[in-house]
Amino acid sequence: MRNNLLSVESIRSGTCAAPNAAVELLQESWCGTNNGASPALPVGSLVDKVSIVQEIAVQVTRSGLVRDRRTGTFAQQLTITNATAGAVTGPVGVWLDGLSGSATLANASGPGNYIVVPGTGAGMAMGSSATVNLQFLNPTNAAINYTTHVQAAAEPGQ
Repeated sequence: MRNNLLSVESIRSGTCAAPNAAVELLQESWCGTNNGASPALPVGSLVDKVSIVQEIAVQVTRSGLVRDRRTGTFAQQLTITNATAGAVTGPVGVWLDGLSGSATLANASGPGNYIVVPGTGAGMAMGSSATVNLQFLNPTNAAINYTTHVQAAAEPGQ
């Protein structure tokens, strides 16, 4: 991504057969979906699609993490406040980037560490706030760290 433009180069086949750039360049030791457990999907399949998202300048406030002794999960609340000069198109989604390796977002809305903020389907007015509850699985009880990225007009699974 340069100057708000996406450049896609060296498109390769949707198979694991040569040429396969990631394997050839030793960036990956496997090929296919599910970390190599399944064969590669054909070109044009859902996993080959690219979505360009633009982050929005909102304020994100985190509560502390609370452990539920009954379920062994950790809960945290994020409050998203629209600090932009206008309304934000909904729904609003949050990505957790760099989530600690020992933790998993148990209530993710789509693939990866992504969740849609409830009540933001129609958008968020300037100055309004919405909350989302995060549920983490963390069997090692290690520290849970991540960086938030907030997106307007979020599409689950994209």
